[in-house]
Amino acid sequence: PQVTSKFIAIPTGSTLYTERWHVGAVTPSLIVVCVHGLGGSSQIFYPTIKPLLSLLPNAHILAYDQAGSALSPPTNYGATPLSVAHMLADLDALLAAEAPAGPLVVVAHSAGTMLVARWLL
Repeated sequence: PQVTSKFIAIPTGSTLYTERWHVGAVTPSLIVVCVHGLGGSSQIFYPTIKPLLSLLPNAHILAYDQAGSALSPPTNYGATPLSVAHMLADLDALLAAEAPAGPLVVVAHSAGTMLVARWLL
C-alpha cells in the first residue's frame, strides 16, 4: 500500500496528523475513516490496513490522530477544556476537508466508538 502523511489545519483551530492509505486508486470508490480512542493514535489501525485494502482495493483509508494525541498537537480551545463537542467538530471539519463526497465508512476503536456514535446522531 501507498501512504501519504500530512498535517492538516482545520477551521476548528486544530492541526491534525493524517495518513491516507491506498493501493492504486487515485480517486477512491469509498473512504474508510479510522477514529482511535482516548490516549490512542492512528497506529492502532496499522494491523487492519492491508487486510482492508485487499478486500476494498479501490478504497482509501484515512486515519488521523485526534488533537493532543500522538502526532497531533494539542489545540487551544481558549478557556474551555477539550470536550466531546470539540472532538466532534474536529471530525466534521476533517471529513469536510478530506472526504467531502461519499460513500464513507467509519471504523472506530475503544472510546472512538462513542465519539462516532455521537457523531452519527
